[in-house]
Amino acid sequence: AARCVEEGVASAEDIDKAVRLGFGVRYAVLGLLEFIDWGGGDIIYYATRYLSDSLDDKRFSVPDIIARNMRENRNGIRDGQGFYDYRERDVEAYREERLGDFVKLLQYLSLLPEAK
Repeated sequence: AARCVEEGVASAEDIDKAVRLGFGVRYAVLGLLEFIDWGGGDIIYYATRYLSDSLDDKRFSVPDIIARNMRENRNGIRDGQGFYDYRERDVEAYREERLGDFVKLLQYLSLLPEAK
């Protein structure tokens, strides 16, 4: 974030607003690893591999747990497993519950746009 301000990509206010209204609200409903399961661990795998290769920097290499989950077809909700096990869950009900929680939080924070 500091580098973005330093390089003129965005103002401090814009970065903080984006985090508060984006990541902050989202991660209040879904934990970070749960969020990865929603999107798919394979996305993290390929993005991390690309970043590591492009920057030629091992600190961006794929975490072992992501690589193992990838090999074991445990990429998240769509595979039934990821960081969490969804095989015994009613996934549609779980999604509806989490999305409902997200909407309630947005309403509570007065961040939900009015319906037209």
